[in-house]
Amino acid sequence: MDYIISAAQGGLSNRVKCLLSCMKISEETGRKLILYWPKDSACNSRFRDLFENEISEISKGELRFLIKKERVSINKILDKKFALMDDTTLKSFSEKNISLMFEKIPPRVQKEITSYLKKLKIKKEIIFSSQTFLKKIKGKFVGVHIRKGDFLRSKNGLEEISPDKLFVEEMKVEVSKNPKIKFVISTEDKKTEEEFKKIFGERIFSYPKTTERREDSRAVREAFIEMLILSKASKIIGTYGSTFSEVAWFLGNCKSKVKIILDKIKFNLYKNSLKADKKIIGNKIKKFLYEKFYPPDERILDRK
Repeated sequence: MDYIISAAQGGLSNRVKCLLSCMKISEETGRKLILYWPKDSACNSRFRDLFENEISEISKGELRFLIKKERVSINKILDKKFALMDDTTLKSFSEKNISLMFEKIPPRVQKEITSYLKKLKIKKEIIFSSQTFLKKIKGKFVGVHIRKGDFLRSKNGLEEISPDKLFVEEMKVEVSKNPKIKFVISTEDKKTEEEFKKIFGERIFSYPKTTERREDSRAVREAFIEMLILSKASKIIGTYGSTFSEVAWFLGNCKSKVKIILDKIKFNLYKNSLKADKKIIGNKIKKFLYEKFYPPDERILDRK
């Protein structure tokens, strides 16, 4: 039997996107689905803590063994027993780049992505927590996702592309359209949340979190609850480059209107900085496998 290994690094949203692609590849090619879902600072929670699906998981040691003995193909379905995927762009659903394209994604593709997402069985207690919170809001609301955390630590100016002031401007537009509008704000930064509450007062709702530390296992669970809440918004105002809003949009069957906050001047500066770094970034998963599993004299992926 041949295998497809979902092994995306990063946070919950990236891992879910990669898993959806691998689920589709598994069905279309007959490869058995295997999941590599390590607990780390980006997602310090096990798959089974968030979902009820029974998917075979592989440890770092097992993955190391397979790479060393079986010569795994990376991000390609070749004539090899194991294909390892870390791709988070949903390439298996479309020949075109549809990552973070939201409403520009063809309806047929939207439907196919959400059909696979529905196959993931979210833990009942997570769903219950989101539903309990939604009952307090009563009625339609606009979801606002302001990504801080790792974006603040970006060296390329990523945190400046979606500035708070543009979020405020967009939210004021919504207030002008509907004076009774409510907002549910999702952010890792308590200070940001408090600032928006000062501006918009009782219009602002937020899920009560127990931690702001991304590496805390509770943070992953609470972020997932926030994502489910965001999926029920009539409109999502999101941070550029964050897949959190994207997966929330898919969870809501792509029904929410979407506005991604973008400072075009800062965005162009960011793109230029990425071009300068492109040569040293390389393939993330290859770099991860090479540097984490093997010292220089043991690297075997390029051997014949």
